[in-house]
Amino acid sequence: MVAAIVSQVMAALFLVGVGYYVVGYNIDTGNYPRHEYLMGAWLLLLYSAGASLISALLAASIVSTIRKPLFQALVWPALALSSGVLTLVIVSVVTDLASRT
Repeated sequence: MVAAIVSQVMAALFLVGVGYYVVGYNIDTGNYPRHEYLMGAWLLLLYSAGASLISALLAASIVSTIRKPLFQALVWPALALSSGVLTLVIVSVVTDLASRT
C-alpha cells in the first residue's frame, strides 16, 4: 500500500513539472528553441501517467485489504491521465495524417 501511495505522489510531482514546463514555454517567448519546453512537458506527462498506472496496479493487487475511498483515490488519477495521454496521441496522429493529405 505504501508503494502505491508513493507512486501516486511521484505522479503528482511529475504533473507539477508539466506545469513548470508549460509556464516556461509561455513566458520565454524570445528564446528560439522553445519546443524543448513542450518536449519536457510531454515526457513528464508520460512519466506521470506511467507512475499513476503503477499505483493503480499496486492498489488493484491489494484491493481486498484497503478501503474503497483509498482504492478510488489511487485508481481514478491513473484512468484520467491515461485517457488524457491516449487522447493527445490520437489527436496528434490524426492531425499529422490530415496535414499530409
